[in-house]
Amino acid sequence: MAEVDDALRNLISGPARMTCVRSGRTVDRPAFGQLVDARATEIKKHIPPSPARIVIAINDPIDCLVSLFAVWQCGKCAVMVNPDIKDKERGNVIAEHWRIAMA
Repeated sequence: MAEVDDALRNLISGPARMTCVRSGRTVDRPAFGQLVDARATEIKKHIPPSPARIVIAINDPIDCLVSLFAVWQCGKCAVMVNPDIKDKERGNVIAEHWRIAMA
């Protein structure tokens, strides 16, 4: 999707790298794009073709952004939630037949 590609170019431009300050993990734009494509392929295996909202509850900030862009690449709506919320609270968030993407 062109909009996702444009957003990705604006997120990480040129030789810049994205770095997780917790783990020290870094990714550049080409690697980030590959991660997004791979995650989108996996997400597509688990979602219906009809409109879907996908809940993202991931601690790793890079993986969280990868999932966000992957959901957008699938043409779906992403809902970010705190991965540390309790099961009952998460149940409230994903009620209404929401799908959940967790790593």
